[in-house]
Amino acid sequence: MSSYIPFPLVSDIVRRIGISCFRNLGTIIAAGPELVSIVFSDEVLKEVCLDEFITVSSLCIEGSPYRPFLLRCLQSDNNTAKYIEGLRLAALVGPSVQALNKLQFITYTLILFLVFFMFFAVIQRMVE
Repeated sequence: MSSYIPFPLVSDIVRRIGISCFRNLGTIIAAGPELVSIVFSDEVLKEVCLDEFITVSSLCIEGSPYRPFLLRCLQSDNNTAKYIEGLRLAALVGPSVQALNKLQFITYTLILFLVFFMFFAVIQRMVE
């Protein structure tokens, strides 16, 4: 890494790249160990875009090469990671307190609200 670029600036650039798409971080990880620590920092992982995990559900299943990255994002308190893991748990083991707790934190887009309420409607019917 160049010593001419201040660390906070590099960190902000990596964070913004992660906001665009998590796959864009792959080239930064391949660039060297100095940047790997920035990519896997809580600051970056909390805001990284994981929308592809929603549309391609095979990325989040156990055994997927992308699952460890998702779990790191989950540990960094990424809201999308909570949503994805909540849906995965709900689909895998059925409605549970753990799955619902992960899903309740999602409040940032209308689409996620719609899916959240549809999930509760399904649970309601299963209970009745």
